[in-house]
Amino acid sequence: MNGIRTAVDANRVPLKHEGILLLGTFATNDRTRGLAIVSVDGVPHVLLVGDKINDSLLLYVYTDRVILNRRGNFGALVLSTSQADTKQSLENSEVDANTATPALKNLGEAVIARACIDDVSGSVQGFYIEPNRVRRAFYDFGLRPEDLVIAVNGMILIDQNLAHSEALIGEMLTARQAVITIVRLHGEPRDIALDVSSWEPPAPSTTLANDIRH
Repeated sequence: MNGIRTAVDANRVPLKHEGILLLGTFATNDRTRGLAIVSVDGVPHVLLVGDKINDSLLLYVYTDRVILNRRGNFGALVLSTSQADTKQSLENSEVDANTATPALKNLGEAVIARACIDDVSGSVQGFYIEPNRVRRAFYDFGLRPEDLVIAVNGMILIDQNLAHSEALIGEMLTARQAVITIVRLHGEPRDIALDVSSWEPPAPSTTLANDIRH
């Protein structure tokens, strides 16, 4: 990159997938010092700004997207669901009566994660989770947007090496089952078992919003 960075408006960069799925991000005030968790062919990778994957260079990391540079052409990968989208969908959306909910291949099709970093110490405090493409499964698992995951399969994520914690989350998202420990709304930690094989897609006419129980 010859030490030169081009200013980029993240909201104006065209969306491109490049065969890469964005699973989570760790963004700081300096967009050039973040991390991204991506999946390529179902295999998770943790990328630092400046790393390459599929001939694309990770250039900037934001909370909801990353900017890639492929031979001078910019493209953005975005997390599939934002918190605002989730709230809006709970109020207004229904599953189309003629559209069946797809079966799950792995937990990452139901869950996306983003790192929670303490502003003072810079330490990992866990990972916030939100619904991904198969959002119905997210809620059926007993999860809710902004649940904070603090452990995966008994492995603590808090105050650990960031790359190690990112790798544990990446492995969980590409697995078919896991036990996660969450904290919800400053409550007590609780364990939730996630198992793709135990979840069945609902009937096409089922309404998602009416079935969610907090």
